[in-house]
Amino acid sequence: MRKVFLSIMLLQELKETAYISDDFKLADEKYYFPMSYLAADEIEMNDNVEIVTVVEHGEGPVNTAEKNYEVFKHELERIGLKKHAKLNFTKIEISKDFDSLTFNKFFRQIAFLLGSGDKLYADITFGMKAYTLSMFIAMAYAAKVGSGVSAERIIYAMKYSGTQEAQKVNTAKIYDLTSLFYLNAIAGEAQPGDKEGLDNLLNLIISH
Repeated sequence: MRKVFLSIMLLQELKETAYISDDFKLADEKYYFPMSYLAADEIEMNDNVEIVTVVEHGEGPVNTAEKNYEVFKHELERIGLKKHAKLNFTKIEISKDFDSLTFNKFFRQIAFLLGSGDKLYADITFGMKAYTLSMFIAMAYAAKVGSGVSAERIIYAMKYSGTQEAQKVNTAKIYDLTSLFYLNAIAGEAQPGDKEGLDNLLNLIISH
């Protein structure tokens, strides 16, 4: 069994961020990336871990996404070292130049990386929406066709400004969006004529 962490790398310059959450108890450590908090919580002793990160090619001598990826890698390596976990890093390089088939090919890349027994964790905070959507669909595909594949956690961090102005620290709240994955699974299994029954089910499982 592998734990697979999937994310798309931040394109902008890194800024110190105070991460908070109503859905998770976050580690006391200060990390630059929301995925690092998820990894710190979910990686256990001696785990076999795959870190899949999408990194966009930049222009000019300095590639911000590449620089950010090195910081992210360092954060995950520190977490893995503490847990004596075996970490393997897979970087998927993408370009700003794309056509209508680019995202289908990206879906295939992600889908082929995921195998039976994988436990999936994803951060959908950063990156172009089309890549995020492709990654989500690839996870759904892997869970459908693989044996024992499950989406354990999907997170999204939303940044906002406000009372933190005086401290000059951006604040971002981390949300647990895992339920969307399983709502998508329900929709995928639905048959024509199921609407009334499934609407009633949705009323039961989603609070008003």
